[in-house]
Amino acid sequence: MDPQQLTRSPATLRQLARRAAWLLALLSACAPAPAPRTHVVQSAQPATYYPRQTGATWRFLPEGERRDAPPLVQRVEGPTVVDGARLIAWRTFGRGLDLRTYRDYRPEGVFIVREEGPGYVTTTSPPIQEWPAEGTLAVGLSWGGQTRATVHFTSAQETRAFALTYRFEVVDARTVTVDAGTFEVFVVAFESASLGPGGEVLETLRQEVWFAPFVGEVRTDSGLFLVSTTLQAAPTDP
Repeated sequence: MDPQQLTRSPATLRQLARRAAWLLALLSACAPAPAPRTHVVQSAQPATYYPRQTGATWRFLPEGERRDAPPLVQRVEGPTVVDGARLIAWRTFGRGLDLRTYRDYRPEGVFIVREEGPGYVTTTSPPIQEWPAEGTLAVGLSWGGQTRATVHFTSAQETRAFALTYRFEVVDARTVTVDAGTFEVFVVAFESASLGPGGEVLETLRQEVWFAPFVGEVRTDSGLFLVSTTLQAAPTDP
């Protein structure tokens, strides 16, 4: 991966590599044929406000794509220990992408600590706050901060570091219907800026996520929509 691509996509560790999926051409459609219905298996574990149950899985596709097209998949691999810290490992794969993200779930929110992709490992200090405390999402809420990202390119044995600022804001709450069902979601706008040695802004990134408590992302920051999940929504009002 080009080091410059990483500095142009500093939003969160999950975004440092997932942005590559945007640049992949969509798979060509095959001859028209009936697409099979998605089979959804409900998890035996109760969902949490920010889902993190081991084995929980989400599948996403672009709007208008055939239901039997290869999806982008997010899956919780479960608890693990990284540098002495107990974290939850996630894997995101499919559509040309394969990466692992390590999250820390604290009373004050969810923090992204580390991401591993083909040929690189990225960490941030302090960790990026991806979500606020459980139950606090509401229109108008915002959070953010500044951090330093360190990217180690394993194949080249090279390390680069850069500063970045980031800000999340809940800009709306709405009811949406996607292939996976109808959900009450919070629309969260995201903005980040990578900084130069003198603190000057090198480039900014703006994106949007739809999040449903107890379900997870319904629209990803790369514009993919939920087509199936192993979790069942719990009653909740934005």
